[in-house]
Amino acid sequence: MEQEQEQSLDHLLETKHVAAMLRVTRQTIGVMVRKDGLPFVWVRNRRRFDREKVQEWLDARTTTETSGTEPEQKQETYSASDVFGADQ
Repeated sequence: MEQEQEQSLDHLLETKHVAAMLRVTRQTIGVMVRKDGLPFVWVRNRRRFDREKVQEWLDARTTTETSGTEPEQKQETYSASDVFGADQ
């Protein structure tokens, strides 16, 4: 049973993989989870990310210009206190 459950979780990504995919730090992924609602699930007290849901989340945050040109990505900015906590 546990082995079947492990195999069903193979499609989930670790924080470091999502960070690499988005070209941001792992700390920024934490901020995106807390502030922007980046979807994840808890697996054994660790965040895991479904690649498809992350892509849907990104797609929802992408806008297209009315002129029909390339999509324009909304620019998200984070302060040091967002990433490292208020006490930094």
